[in-house]
Amino acid sequence: AMSEIHEDMLPQFIGIIIVSGCLFPLSMLLLYRTFSVVNKSRQQALNKLAFSQFVIDHSSEANYWVDETGKFFYVNEAACQATGYLSQELREMYVWDVDADFDKKDWTHHWQKIKPQKTLTFESWHRTKNNERYPVEVTVNYLCYEGREYNCCFVRDISQRKAAEQAHQAQEEQYRTLVENTP
Repeated sequence: AMSEIHEDMLPQFIGIIIVSGCLFPLSMLLLYRTFSVVNKSRQQALNKLAFSQFVIDHSSEANYWVDETGKFFYVNEAACQATGYLSQELREMYVWDVDADFDKKDWTHHWQKIKPQKTLTFESWHRTKNNERYPVEVTVNYLCYEGREYNCCFVRDISQRKAAEQAHQAQEEQYRTLVENTP
């Protein structure tokens, strides 16, 4: 194998190394090592990206990504479970199709309001596929990525909180009535 390499070729190489009985120019091994490191870094980045997507997909809070027209372009499993729609169905819908308090004509105003604030949290009512309504807390984050604008919305069902607030308020009223009617 050594006879195949001419001496005039040797200066082109940093050196020669024998691996498993095969001759390799050292420069080739360095190149291979560089590509291996780059591929490993790329694979690590892809793994982190896949993990991030997995976390969002399986989050317990509903997550809706909305484009500038108000259309959903991503929804997670929690959004589907909460509304009763399939992911594909929701991705064909708009904010006002799910948010019972939101009107299509208000979209442009909402979009312009959220842009300078970057984030906004408010309460609203969502509508299920069966047309049932439930109270929600919505946190909207305005994002601009690669020249496109988006809203990333985290939506929490607050039915239990609202029921507890109503029960507390009823108890307070009952107590106040009792105190006011006591001689």
